[in-house]
Amino acid sequence: MSRLDEAETRFAEAMKALETALERRLAAASNSEAEDSGAGDREAGDSGSYDGGSVDGGSVDGAMMRAELARIDEQVSRAMQLISDAQQSDLTSVTVGEEGRA
Repeated sequence: MSRLDEAETRFAEAMKALETALERRLAAASNSEAEDSGAGDREAGDSGSYDGGSVDGGSVDGAMMRAELARIDEQVSRAMQLISDAQQSDLTSVTVGEEGRA
């Protein structure tokens, strides 16, 4: 596998991780909205099992999501740099090869 192929594979993997993280976040957000709307259906004075934990859970979930996105962003940046380096290396080797023939 060439350096460019490896770099492109890493980029594709990082993008897939980003898509997966976003899909999970969207699913979590829709689940949270469903729970919140259910909490509003309680009668006055009925404490039920709702303790407001979704607010704290949401901030923790948000922090975890930001950390995961930062990690994925680093992977994407690294993969893009590898692609750039591999392309530059390929261009340099082609240029050197052509100069050798002249």
